Amino acid sequence: MLMNAPLALFSAWFRPGVTQVENVFQGAAALENLFIAVAFFFSAAKFKLLFTSSHKTLILSVITYCIVLGIFLALSTPNLGTLVRYRTGFLPFFMLVILYGNPLVALLLKKFGGVTG
Repeated sequence: MLMNAPLALFSAWFRPGVTQVENVFQGAAALENLFIAVAFFFSAAKFKLLFTSSHKTLILSVITYCIVLGIFLALSTPNLGTLVRYRTGFLPFFMLVILYGNPLVALLLKKFGGVTG
């Protein structure tokens, strides 16, 4: 289980990819995962902000929850379609952590005239 945990976590967070699309539903999931992957890599620049926040304990708890649930769901799921449905248990929390202090969000809000702050 430990050997397969990194691949399982990657699968839970970012699969199906754009190169794995075979039908319209996988295409929609792949576009969603592409956005998640881009937001994840943009958030890496502000990763230190997560640990200097006043809500450090809550953020670390949410990160732990997303990692543990992602690994176990991916290891126990027979196919990608089921994994896409099951990951709704951690996806909102994962997106919250990714988008917290993300420079991509600030850029999009500035470009499209949203409220910044």
